[in-house]
Amino acid sequence: MVNPSPKSDPSGAVFSDERKRGEWKTRYGEKEAKRAILLEAIYLAVLLFGCPLFLILIWLIKCDHIKVAVPPGQCPVFCRYAYAWLGGLYGGTVYTTKWLYHGVAHGQWNIDRRLWRFLSPPLSAALAVAFIWMIDSELFSIFEGESVQKTPIVLSCAFLVGYFSDRAAAKMAEFAMVLFGVSKDTSQSPKDQEAGSTN
Repeated sequence: MVNPSPKSDPSGAVFSDERKRGEWKTRYGEKEAKRAILLEAIYLAVLLFGCPLFLILIWLIKCDHIKVAVPPGQCPVFCRYAYAWLGGLYGGTVYTTKWLYHGVAHGQWNIDRRLWRFLSPPLSAALAVAFIWMIDSELFSIFEGESVQKTPIVLSCAFLVGYFSDRAAAKMAEFAMVLFGVSKDTSQSPKDQEAGSTN
């Protein structure tokens, strides 16, 4: 007996991973693939559960429950950028985790995207810190510089930048184009332009 496909399921249920009813075994039969998926899942799970723990730790530092070697006047600055890093890391981790399980479920997981899955969370964190820098310096007029002294705003902005890091990077690129201008001759590579300028 042939199991009904997702399209012909009598209950009208749609299985988003294109599997037949009762098909439960993994598509990834090779041990190498299983180990690689497990390693990525463990890495992302550590980040997913570690970020809130570190946020609590930073809160304790800010509240002087833990003594650290941070000058007294610099503690709010240290904490703000720590919140930005962890918020961005958390947002990037949530996004990457979502795409890991989607990729595995749809049979689209591949080893070539491993670098993206490993580097996306810390890259998201770096972008979030840069975004808070720009708000602090009032380059962006989204918020007043004083508003990012509030922890919930820092965490919210950092999480969104981390989760939508690709779009955030694109917006920063647009801002850079406005700030620095666009080269008139875009047909040449930077090396060609340098060579042309020396002739």
